[in-house]
Amino acid sequence: MLTAVGGLAAPSIMRHAALDADPITVVGIHDASGGLDIYGKPMIACLEFAVDEVNAGGGLLGRQVDLITYDPQSNIQLYTQFATQAATKDNVTSCLIRD
Repeated sequence: MLTAVGGLAAPSIMRHAALDADPITVVGIHDASGGLDIYGKPMIACLEFAVDEVNAGGGLLGRQVDLITYDPQSNIQLYTQFATQAATKDNVTSCLIRD
């Protein structure tokens, strides 16, 4: 009986720990301006919609998803700059880059 109680309590403790955890950060690097914005704007809208839907449903594993969107303005140097920033400074869980 003690094992069963311990087994039932563990998911409850894990669920509360997940709620206290930091949000999951996702970065999107898509052109909102510049010559390629015709492709980037719909991608940004879809990504924002998906994040809103996930968060409305309780997040991922009980954690909210934070979205950071960068606009490289159709400039290849800015893609590199933003990807480096996402990897080194933004504590990103996932990075989505238009290719």
